[in-house]
Amino acid sequence: MDALERIEIRYGKVFDFLQSMYRLTNEERLTKRFSELSPGYAPVGKIDEWVKSSRANQRTGIILSIDF
Repeated sequence: MDALERIEIRYGKVFDFLQSMYRLTNEERLTKRFSELSPGYAPVGKIDEWVKSSRANQRTGIILSIDF
């Protein structure tokens, strides 16, 4: 069995929530890293709009308290 056959894909609200919290708390770090790997990278489309609107709607304390 190769590595690709061992990968399991799971879907669910909990996974979506955890991924979204990770993205919100690490947006600058992710953008910086992606731009180092691909010069000229900039997040576009729905993800960029979602991060901006979600951050505008969240209290700073909440975002800081979930930062790992």
